[in-house]
Amino acid sequence: AMRIVVSSNGDAKEYLLLQLQGTVEADNPELPGQTLGTLQIKGKKAEMIIGNHHLKGKVQDLPKPFALMKKRQSGSTATEQEETKSFTVEAIIRRKVVFSTRPRPLTAKRK
Repeated sequence: AMRIVVSSNGDAKEYLLLQLQGTVEADNPELPGQTLGTLQIKGKKAEMIIGNHHLKGKVQDLPKPFALMKKRQSGSTATEQEETKSFTVEAIIRRKVVFSTRPRPLTAKRK
């Protein structure tokens, strides 16, 4: 049997899920920690600029929230009959931003 322990310290952050159509390609293969783009949300409408591309989307509530969890190191108290895995809730995702149309290229405005 396996025992799974999920805990939270009560200050989990709230994140948004971004749903993009297509593939995001980056010059730098190390994506973690990099800025993807600029996101603006006004009510239920969202706009995002990635490089020279402009995307328009909608904010939607998820039918069921997601929990973003981080695995904790297991202690040495688990026996062979009962293995224990522990997770901490890092963030809750209750909404998503859906970008369902193709991105438009940004052009410089002439003065």
